[in-house]
Amino acid sequence: MIRNLQVSLLLALSLLPISSGCEKKAKGETVSPDDAGAEAEVDPLDALKAIPTRLQVEVDGVLQPITDAEKLIAELETIPARYNLSAADFQSMVKASFDSETGTVELSADLQIADEAKAELLATIAQLRGIKLGLAATPERVTVAVGNVVGIGAEAIALSTKLLASLQAKAQVAFGDKKAEIAAQIQEVTGLKDQIAAQVGDAKAQFTELPARAAEVGVNFTASFTGSASAG
Repeated sequence: MIRNLQVSLLLALSLLPISSGCEKKAKGETVSPDDAGAEAEVDPLDALKAIPTRLQVEVDGVLQPITDAEKLIAELETIPARYNLSAADFQSMVKASFDSETGTVELSADLQIADEAKAELLATIAQLRGIKLGLAATPERVTVAVGNVVGIGAEAIALSTKLLASLQAKAQVAFGDKKAEIAAQIQEVTGLKDQIAAQVGDAKAQFTELPARAAEVGVNFTASFTGSASAG
């Protein structure tokens, strides 16, 4: 009886799945799957190559309300017609949104358009209000963007300095094709460093002009969509 119980127990144990939270590495060492790639680092050259795009994102972010406003001013004559509105009625709705603390607009019950068109009309008015607020916030956005650009520029200097030091050390002990390959990499990094420095300077110069440009566009934008240059 005891022997039969022992055999049954051993058989049951042999059928249990063998599981482990770690994967074998070597000579008894283990590594958790969750830790795989945890120590991976971004390649410094890839990080340096990504910086021009990051700088442009900062500039585009400040420019966005200005470019959106200019685009919609050009489309002003076509927008009311989409909703069977007169220009005066549309301007009145937009002005109500601009003047409201919340931007809420009540559509007239007499407005004879489909519910889908009403929703689109309200979304358009909300978009216009968002652009107006974005234009007004341009000075603050410029301040933030300048700080970001300066920080990204400093990061570029650190990355390029590190890369050039490493490559120049390798070049001293390299020969033939390998030496030529390293020389090409040094030239690439140096070119990126100079390009980024120029881009940082251009961005900072552009930022100094944007508050005045946003203010001018804001006056035209408000006048165009409300019929009053002094609105909001």
